Amino acid sequence: MFSGDINRVRRRMSKHGFPLETLLGWGEKNGRRPPWRGSTDPFSVALAEVLLQKTKAEAVEGAWRGIVSLFPTPASLCRASDGQVHQIVRHLGLGRQRTTRLKAMARDWETLWHSETSLPGLGPYGTAVVRLTAGLDEAFVPIDGNIARIFSRYCGFKVSGSAGAR
Repeated sequence: MFSGDINRVRRRMSKHGFPLETLLGWGEKNGRRPPWRGSTDPFSVALAEVLLQKTKAEAVEGAWRGIVSLFPTPASLCRASDGQVHQIVRHLGLGRQRTTRLKAMARDWETLWHSETSLPGLGPYGTAVVRLTAGLDEAFVPIDGNIARIFSRYCGFKVSGSAGAR
């Protein structure tokens, strides 16, 4: 995850001639619009982040809709049986692992989602996305591995961890 403020990012990109407006324009025209992208509900975004691990967004949409419609809250997901959750996510692969991660995240949601600690099953990037959805950490920008590589190559940012730049 990127751990600097957005103004520093803009200054550094500008200094290096990074075509930010071009990139943003391309994203508006060509970017995917999965249903969780516009969500303001941190829990539904967190569910998507767990489901997206090692899986393409197109494959996740049906499972995400199923989980969100049946278990829209952490409490409802906690009450669900592992079998119910597994039935929804199994077609994505890693069904048992995803089930375990989803249930652990739901169980610990109230104590962890707003803390400095990463949510179970998400890591720093996924947790940053959830916190940003909730309006927390607005000065920090979660950057995935693809964007980190672009910044690293174009601006000379150092990449740290599995997905991020400093």
